[in-house]
Amino acid sequence: MSELLFGSFAAFSGVMLLVGIVLTILWLLVPFAIFGIKPLLRQVLAEQRRATAAMELLAEQIHTARQAGPNATPVATGEQVVRSRGRQEPTFGKPEDRDF
Repeated sequence: MSELLFGSFAAFSGVMLLVGIVLTILWLLVPFAIFGIKPLLRQVLAEQRRATAAMELLAEQIHTARQAGPNATPVATGEQVVRSRGRQEPTFGKPEDRDF
């Protein structure tokens, strides 16, 4: 009985040692993973800002069009409105001209 108990304890200790080694290796690699993700997060943030600017522009154009009425003529294109605000983004062009 004691041999069975001692053998189970030895097996459990071996498994826990392996788990500890794996966790230690992962813990040492985490900072490298975080620094590797940072440039990707910056790209996502820049794309999110471009999308937000485009949505703000579209919302403003829709609001202006609704206030002007159904028979009003458009005053400016989206690209002209963006330029008048001094923004670089978004530009509305063909999908193949986009950089993503």
